[in-house]
Amino acid sequence: MSGGDSAFPSLLLNDDEACLSRTDQRSGSTVAGSTKCPNVTAGQSGGLSQKAAVTFSKRLLEIARQSSSTLSGRQVIDCMSVLREWYREDACQKLGLVLATRISDDASLRASLNGADIASCLSTLSKWDKERACRAAAIRLAKTIEADASLLNSLTGHELSTCLNALSKWHDDDSCMRAGIALTRRIVSDRPLLYGLNGSAVASSMNALGVWHQDQTCLDAITHLAKRLATDEVLIRQLNGTRLANCLGALSKWSTEQACLAAGRRLAKRVCDDGELRDHLNGRHLAVCLDALARWKSDDLCRSAALKLSRRLASDSSICNRLTAKHVVNCFAALHNLGGNTVYRAVIRLSHRLLADDLLLTQFDGAGVVECLRALSRLQTENVCHEAAMRLAKRILTDNALFSPPNHVHVQTCAELLSIWNTDDIFMKAATQLPQRSQMHAS
Repeated sequence: MSGGDSAFPSLLLNDDEACLSRTDQRSGSTVAGSTKCPNVTAGQSGGLSQKAAVTFSKRLLEIARQSSSTLSGRQVIDCMSVLREWYREDACQKLGLVLATRISDDASLRASLNGADIASCLSTLSKWDKERACRAAAIRLAKTIEADASLLNSLTGHELSTCLNALSKWHDDDSCMRAGIALTRRIVSDRPLLYGLNGSAVASSMNALGVWHQDQTCLDAITHLAKRLATDEVLIRQLNGTRLANCLGALSKWSTEQACLAAGRRLAKRVCDDGELRDHLNGRHLAVCLDALARWKSDDLCRSAALKLSRRLASDSSICNRLTAKHVVNCFAALHNLGGNTVYRAVIRLSHRLLADDLLLTQFDGAGVVECLRALSRLQTENVCHEAAMRLAKRILTDNALFSPPNHVHVQTCAELLSIWNTDDIFMKAATQLPQRSQMHAS
């Protein structure tokens, strides 16, 4: 898409809070009084501040609600680019949803978009992926990608990885999946594109491929990308903690593939060698890496990396306290998988979290409860682990819907694990009642 219309209506041009009068030192463009809206982002000289972005969104929202067609296609795209930087702001989200509806409803606007425009829009829409309007707009754009081979083939590596990563947010939609697979074919078939992907693009692409891990095209693509990771030192150095976690998380979906193991080993070496990287991993990324590396526990390098991460988890309460229920479960599962005395301190740290966080306890599903009990059973004589398991047993006794619909394997495993603490009435009561309750639900 090309054009010179400003994304800022005239009523904003004299508003010092809502627009800029300084020149962007990178692009040489100005906002106030200019004829083109720059692709301003946070951190650029002359970029919109948080306050300016919110004010801009509120004022423009008034106009867009009256008639979103007041904005040209170019203005819609530029606005979406600005909103992406401040997507957590309520005003920015509200404007984004109005513009998403415009993208979904306006076929002529979509037809005017080039590859860079589509990548930018999808990236912004994915920030609000649970919103119906954003999902509808993304599906429309996915269909555009799928139907237009020339557009698909024109995408740069950065644009392709951006589209792929965004579309994976709606992986359950057939159109998004088909577009994602079409993009993946280019990674497989276009060697210059494959070897032109930098660390950010590789990590984004791999993160997306993991959600469609049952597709053969995704396996072919992940194999190519894994071989690059295993042999390209420059690429490895481009990975920060977030990117490394995304790569490991994806590779673990194909943990039995030799190419994925080789790449996993190279990333494990980076984890072992780079203490600064380990120390800067946040809770979610540490949990993803730990879960992935534990799948290759028989490999000495992967096991060593996983144990170093377990020590970080054991020693840093702030990391443990920020884990979501999903990642607490994944950590418990990984630690149980690793086994050995080294991981016990991390299990104890997680046990303290179970005792202190009432809300967390309610967020586990039946499978999660099983994984927690499995890890705790290794340390049944530790008081804190016993108390944590006791809390889970009480949850089982009071939550009739925990294993509904009933899963026979989970119910049986859970009952067996509860029976390990056979000297306590609460555990035995839960172990006895669980199968009976499951039979009632089944009938």
